[in-house]
Amino acid sequence: MANIKKGCYFYELGCGDGRVTRLAVTKFGVKGFGVDVNPILIWFANLVSRFKKLKHISFKTENIFDTAIKDANVVYLFLMPKLIDKMSDKLMKELKKKTIIISHGFKIPKLKSQLYKTLSDEPYPTYYYRL
Repeated sequence: MANIKKGCYFYELGCGDGRVTRLAVTKFGVKGFGVDVNPILIWFANLVSRFKKLKHISFKTENIFDTAIKDANVVYLFLMPKLIDKMSDKLMKELKKKTIIISHGFKIPKLKSQLYKTLSDEPYPTYYYRL
């Protein structure tokens, strides 16, 4: 739905065990970066990626507000509404034009005018924004 192209930079903020980043790397050939504050989940994400011999993928334990995202072509979020609201200022400030933001579960109110597609799947919809 996001027309992700091979070689682009895919960032997942709050990646958990990294499954979405791994899927993007294997299915679309992107360079994947996952960030989460939980070091155990990041350890597991790295372990699974090494086991699957995935290239062009990395995971980092870091606060998402401290993560440099200026190189991203696609940013994927599955965050709670209050965290999305805080994150939206960072997204608007740091991301370049035409960057795609995918928010699974919750809308990004501050990016309402950049919403271009909604996928209304159960149990959570997915929102696509283009800066």
